Amino acid sequence: MLRCSSLLFVLVVAALGQDPPAPAPDTKPIDDAIAGLKRAHKEKLEADYPHFIKILGETWANARPEQRREIFDLADKNLKLKSQEAKLATIEALSKMNGGEKGKDAETAAKILTDEAGKKATEENPAYFGKVLIAMGKLESPKGKAFLLKHLKYKDFDVVAAAADGLGSYKNATIDEKKEIVGEMLKTYTGVASAANDPRATSEKDRLKKIEGSMEHALKSLTGQSTIVGAPKWWSWWQDTGKKAKAW
Repeated sequence: MLRCSSLLFVLVVAALGQDPPAPAPDTKPIDDAIAGLKRAHKEKLEADYPHFIKILGETWANARPEQRREIFDLADKNLKLKSQEAKLATIEALSKMNGGEKGKDAETAAKILTDEAGKKATEENPAYFGKVLIAMGKLESPKGKAFLLKHLKYKDFDVVAAAADGLGSYKNATIDEKKEIVGEMLKTYTGVASAANDPRATSEKDRLKKIEGSMEHALKSLTGQSTIVGAPKWWSWWQDTGKKAKAW
């Protein structure tokens, strides 16, 4: 009887010239992946840690609110593991865990990533630290933005480059937010580039080499200015046009 009623509803909607509502997504595979990751932690099945968190990242958009809460708890648990493969898979999965009411899920994911970035072990591994920052940027959250801006002044310039890469993901931010990001990026970029002009400044030249590609890519991504190259030209554009514009 229920099946007939559903068919009748679809026929009535079609007759009215409307598309029938899309079916609810199948969330059973998400339940299965959550159960699999819980079992992996209980039985210490190392190969399953990255396997199931990848699935949960890929299916995040279809997850119900209660599933999302469980996934966040499991992601946090994964980041306490010693397995580098599991940790890398987890930060990549977290970079996809956005959405929620008023962006709440993106803020939760960003909080997990900022906590991970603040660990001493993370700071001692610049390559991993950089991946955490890039993942954070993909969420485009206010919490992540503040953290990334702070790390444009970090002591390790590989990490500074990663912070710029992360900030380059804020393409959907408001013009005022983009101006804040671009202004801070240019302070770092032009400062390093200016110091590198001295022929004897070997360390400064190395620093510029580390950040230049990331800065250029991020600035182009945020501003839509595809023909500007080099810190001096970016600074001229910023002073003459960029910071005064109402839109880019």
